[in-house]
Amino acid sequence: MSENVTASIPEKNENGTFNVEVSAFIKASAKTIYNIITDRQGFADFMSCDIKEDIKPGGPMEFIFDVAYTDENGVTHDPPAISSGKVIKMIPNELFSFTWGDGRGFNKDFPPGSTLVEFKIKPEQENGVDGCRVTICHHDLPSEYLANDHSDGWSYHLGDCVNKFAYNRSIIF
Repeated sequence: MSENVTASIPEKNENGTFNVEVSAFIKASAKTIYNIITDRQGFADFMSCDIKEDIKPGGPMEFIFDVAYTDENGVTHDPPAISSGKVIKMIPNELFSFTWGDGRGFNKDFPPGSTLVEFKIKPEQENGVDGCRVTICHHDLPSEYLANDHSDGWSYHLGDCVNKFAYNRSIIF
């Protein structure tokens, strides 16, 4: 995780699920970040995965990761790891949200579309540099293990984005 990324300790909800929040300042405009995460290829590059469908409100989201998946029981499943859901809301340069869950059915408590992921984008200035704050909120994860796992994953991807823009403001994913 980049030292510029902050992650909250998973917070348990009244219904027994967990929320995580990961945030970072990125040296890019809110428009640039929004355009990356709402473009099929841009978001696939951001997430280091494959996304088959174009991103549009109400449309399907399927993330295909070419990695093995180890569940909370220590069982490792062969690649690919798949997360599935649908796009919920798109507010240009401010918000992108979608549902998320286990697309291969390994975890009955984490079915496709069972959690909500929100990318909140806000223009900001840090140390005299224009950019934006990106906060990723992942709601209703069914276990503390999955909350920590997803917090680490979101931190990794957001940190990678921070680092790419730190060295080249005109970067295209």
